Amino acid sequence: HRARFTAKYKAKQYYMNGSYVYQTTDNDIGDGWKTERSQLNIRTGIANKKVKFSLGYGLIYNKLEGDRNFVFYGSPATWNILYEGRSNLVDVWLRVFASKKWALGGYANYYKNDGSWEIERLVLKPFVEIKFNGGFIGQLAYRYIDFKENLWGNESYTANIFEVSFGYKW
Repeated sequence: HRARFTAKYKAKQYYMNGSYVYQTTDNDIGDGWKTERSQLNIRTGIANKKVKFSLGYGLIYNKLEGDRNFVFYGSPATWNILYEGRSNLVDVWLRVFASKKWALGGYANYYKNDGSWEIERLVLKPFVEIKFNGGFIGQLAYRYIDFKENLWGNESYTANIFEVSFGYKW
């Protein structure tokens, strides 16, 4: 079963949109899996010749439960599986066009998951972008990542990454 609702609004350079999805799955064959998922997304922003700005929020809820039947040393056994998680995502994005060739910008993204696996992630990325003739673009950026696994902390890390990228925009 699945239901999806979407709403969009735009007035000149301002926009807002949102969506909600709810989905369930029941499998009564074999081990009897059941899943439930709901997701809410909201975004607002402004886009014109000088500035592009966006602010977004997302909420995702997942639940999975079932029994896994198996044989252990010749005896039947059951492994109960339950995963439940709630994820929150917030992001902000900005690009300022300093001239027809140069742009400055950046984004910030924060993610947090509660439930079976508790993790947090923060990403920050400022950049400078230049347009070359013929549709080619170049970007110089710095990306900072702070990832935390809150349950055991074995996978926690921070990263400082300098990026140079080239592309084509048509």
